[in-house]
Order: sequence, then C-alpha cells, then structure tokens
Amino acid sequence: MNVSSQTTAWVDILLVNYNGGSQILETIASIEQYSTPDTYRITVVDNGSSDDSCDQIEQRYPQVQLLRTGANNGFGKGCNIGARHTNAPHIMLLNPDAQLLCNVIEIFQQYLAVPQSGPQPILGGLSVDSQGTPSYAYEHFPTPLTLMLKAFGLGRLLTPSYTRTEPHQVDYVSGSLLLIGREQFQQLHGFDESFFLYFEETDLQYRARQQGIASVHIPAARY
Repeated sequence: MNVSSQTTAWVDILLVNYNGGSQILETIASIEQYSTPDTYRITVVDNGSSDDSCDQIEQRYPQVQLLRTGANNGFGKGCNIGARHTNAPHIMLLNPDAQLLCNVIEIFQQYLAVPQSGPQPILGGLSVDSQGTPSYAYEHFPTPLTLMLKAFGLGRLLTPSYTRTEPHQVDYVSGSLLLIGREQFQQLHGFDESFFLYFEETDLQYRARQQGIASVHIPAARY
C-alpha cells in the first residue's frame, strides 16, 4: 500500500505482529468497532510470522497496510519500521492482543485539545481484565532495588493500584497502548533498537522525560 496515496488521518495505529493468530484479527476488529472512521489508519508490521495471520489480515482487512519484514526484528525496530512507512501527525502503538473497549482515539484527542504548557505528552491507557478490573497501565522508572525485587519474583509489591480516575502524569506508560506525536517520536529518534522485546517504552520515555516530554496516564482509555 502506498502511503502517499492515502488521505492523512489523525493517527497511525501500529501493530507489530509475530504469529498473532486470531488475536490480531480481533484487535483490528475492535479498532474498527470503536474508532471514528477517517481518523486513523492501521499498519501491521509483521516480524516473520510462520502462521497464517498475514494472509488472514489481507483477506479480511484489505485496507490495512501490511509490511512483511521477513525477520523477527523485535518490538522497537518493528515500530520504527512502521513509523517510517506512515505519515499521520500522531502514532499509536497497540499490542496485537490488546483489544480496545472504547473510542480510545477520541479520548486522546479530547485530552490533547486542551492547551498544554509544554511539549505534547505521551499518552497511555488502562488495561483491564475480563471482569473490568484494572491490570496494567504504567510504572515507575526502574532502580537497582526495584530490578532486584522483580528478579526475586516480588514485582507485585511495586504494582500501583490504578485507582485514580483522572488523567495524571506518571514515569512511563505501557507500550501496549501508547500514543505519541510524530514530532516527538522523530525528536527522540524512535525506539532504541538494541532493546529487542522488553524496556523499549521505558527507555523511550526516560529519554523523553530528559527532553521535557511528560507521560500521562488516561484511565478512561480502556483496552
């Protein structure tokens, strides 16, 4: 699909796929169900899947831009590839198994419509389980102590309660649902590709914080 031939949307949604099976199809369906048409485009970056998920995406969702890289490049590099092949003013990262539960794009648009005192912040949502109980959203930047606790299986002691209902600034939001301005993403030179699977979003937002770009958790943006 030729990006230059597309009408510019408000946001490009990037999904990095590796043998996503039926889950990525359900995620794409949730985007279409809850999002306002023409505000978004979906790009799937495939990291060398061996299942039929790419063929299924092409058959069911021909409007989705599918980039077959032929190799397992990891999450960060996959996102960087997707960013280079898109051009909307915002980029939203979404895990292939993270199904939207509301119009997340509209919620993010409404938050950003309020004038900001500094650079446009990075936004994240709230992951909930099948019972609607918050399960994951954000964390504090790691320290030697917190890394040691996690290594000993005590990471649960560090998990926030996720009880706040209003948007608030945090150290870093989860990369499973993350919105960033393209200008900010380019300013940060994207993800550090030396991180293959974990801590990519932590590093990105640590570097963002050093440049005055905040991270904000939006509890209403549920998935």
